[in-house]
Amino acid sequence: MPAETGRAPKSAGGLHYEWYNTPNIRFFTIADFEDFCRQKNIQVHRRIALDIEARTEVFEHPNLNADLAIFVISALQISSGDREGRPG
Repeated sequence: MPAETGRAPKSAGGLHYEWYNTPNIRFFTIADFEDFCRQKNIQVHRRIALDIEARTEVFEHPNLNADLAIFVISALQISSGDREGRPG
């Protein structure tokens, strides 16, 4: 349950799809999306978490208290030195 663990559950069965590669429609949490961005070298410039009923921005525990999140993202720039394990 996302409310208990802060993560979307993986699909049942032997395949264990993540939220982003499942053939079915899945909901995911803010924490899931932030992890995905880190794994895919996507830079998060800004996150705005919203409570759409209260029409307010959520600052405390957004993964639990927000209904919607807006992210400003871009591809993380990796220099050629970073790819080879040396400073750029």
